[in-house]
Amino acid sequence: MPAARPPERTLRARFGLAGRPATEWATLALRAVVVVLLVGELYVTAVVQRPDLLHPTSLRNDPSTYVAAGERLNAGHMLYGPLLPGDRPVNGYPARYPAPALSPPLVAVIWRPLALLGDPAVVGWWLGSLGIMVLLVMWIALRGDRRSLLTVLAVQLLGIPLSLEAGMAYRFGLNDPITTAGLSGNLNSYLVGLFVLTWWAAGRGRDGLAGVAAGLAAMLKLSPVVLLWWFVTRRSWSSTRAFLLTSLGLGLVGLVFAGLAANLDFVGLAFGGGVKPTGLSASALIVSLGNLVHTAHFARLVAAHATLLATGLGLVLVILLRRHPRAAFAAAILTVIYSSPVVNQGNFALLLALAAPWAITGARTVDTPVGVPRPGAREPAAASSGDTSAIAECPPRGELPGGIPTIRNLGAAPVGGTRGRHIDPAQAPVDPSNMCVARYVRRRVPARTPQGGEPRWLPHRSAAALSSDRPGRDPAA
Repeated sequence: MPAARPPERTLRARFGLAGRPATEWATLALRAVVVVLLVGELYVTAVVQRPDLLHPTSLRNDPSTYVAAGERLNAGHMLYGPLLPGDRPVNGYPARYPAPALSPPLVAVIWRPLALLGDPAVVGWWLGSLGIMVLLVMWIALRGDRRSLLTVLAVQLLGIPLSLEAGMAYRFGLNDPITTAGLSGNLNSYLVGLFVLTWWAAGRGRDGLAGVAAGLAAMLKLSPVVLLWWFVTRRSWSSTRAFLLTSLGLGLVGLVFAGLAANLDFVGLAFGGGVKPTGLSASALIVSLGNLVHTAHFARLVAAHATLLATGLGLVLVILLRRHPRAAFAAAILTVIYSSPVVNQGNFALLLALAAPWAITGARTVDTPVGVPRPGAREPAAASSGDTSAIAECPPRGELPGGIPTIRNLGAAPVGGTRGRHIDPAQAPVDPSNMCVARYVRRRVPARTPQGGEPRWLPHRSAAALSSDRPGRDPAA
């Protein structure tokens, strides 16, 4: 009798797709939509709407403005104008902008050696700007969860309302901030990378790196100084100190290589330099809202101080949301955008950094809290109360006994600090008999393993007790 033929496998089972829950299919669909939109928006922006962006050395592109600033410094001319014979023309000056450069002097200092290289440096800067935006979107599309994917999708579709507000007729509604910033070679593309690095470092206890990244962003464009307030509200003093030292050091670099006159001109330009609000600034939005509700006179009065009001409101939101790091980070990024009177479509590419709190989830060694050894790790040997050779660790995320949560499971990352200095006791587990205190460990602590060798959960103490650095003191005693 011939053997029975095995049942044919379905196509879904053959490719390992059988049995997937609906949520996974929805996430997979979101990934595909984000990638398809990115490709479509790149084509529409570069070929249909703004083909001039494919020529980074043209006058209308931002790299041309940056290289012009470097050339003026190399020639000994005034950085913030007026232009002298032989200076490269600058798009928008003097018709729209009161100065040929609106960035801090450090940007021109960076471009001094690049200007000597000519067009290859401009093309390299343009490729770096476009590469950061494309790679970041692709990375989130492949590795992010649904919340990060929805954030990217919202930024991609933001071009439609922005175009309507600015009165610009964009075909297909696909001229989005992400591709606009990337293809124009704008500095905002590099700021997005620095913002993502700031969150990544703050979430892993690398407070110094977070402060350095944020400080560099603030010296490239003044408005990211708002991140200093975010560090202060989180009581991340290491980040605050690193931010201030980085800003001071880079400020001295700008002072030495750009000159005192250029720095004084920038201060005058930043504080009352006659910069007119653009069509997407807080002032323009308030005027549009006033016209919509028929209170145009009152709206014009408020719009005169809209940038200052938007900055103050953003700072208040950051401190009100300090117990919700993701929301506070989002408020800080929005404040960075609207704290300047010059807000163009490419500025909203900074919102791409809002996907970082959900896209960056993997823990590293510095995130390892105290508790039970990881699977595969060597069991800690029995130790006396004074022995410091056995260090117990918590189990991975979601594997605590009885569903006891950690700080990371509660969604409070980044908690900041390297030894638990900024853990909120109100969000920590409260069961003193069976818990794992999530805190960063970079030093040896007295062993908490009983004589049988099995790890014991540490009783919860206040954040101050956990952060004691005095030698010989048991942080869980």
